[in-house]
Amino acid sequence: EYFRILEGELTVRINGEVINLQAGEGLHIPAKTAHSMWNHSQQKTVVHWKVWPALNTEYFLENAVGVAEDRRTSSSGMPSLFQVAIMVNKYHSVFRLAKPSYALQKLFFWALIPFSYIMGYRGSYKKYMN
Repeated sequence: EYFRILEGELTVRINGEVINLQAGEGLHIPAKTAHSMWNHSQQKTVVHWKVWPALNTEYFLENAVGVAEDRRTSSSGMPSLFQVAIMVNKYHSVFRLAKPSYALQKLFFWALIPFSYIMGYRGSYKKYMN
C-alpha cells in the first residue's frame, strides 16, 4: 500500500509507531504489515491510496465506508461485532484484524456468521458499491 496525503492529515500506527502525516507526505506500507489509520483532526482528509495487487480491496472499502456513512456504527465509529465478522470473512484476502490471531478470528467469526445473516447483516451491500 502507498498513501499520499493530498489534503488535511492522517494518523497512522505501523510497527508500534504512531506517525502523523500532513498534506504532501506519503508512506509505503509493505505487504502483511499490521497498520491502522485515522483522521484525528476536525478537518477533511483526502488521501491518494494505492493498493497492489488490489484484488477486491475497492469493494471492501466501499462497504466499510458505506456502513460508517449510514451511521451503522457505535459512537466510537466501529460497526457491530456481527457486521465485522461477516465482512472480515468475505474480505479475508484483503483485510485482517491485527488481534486476536488469524486462526482465532476465523473460528470466532465463523461461529458468528449464521447469526449475522439472521440479523440482516451482509458482507457487502449493493447500495454501497459502484
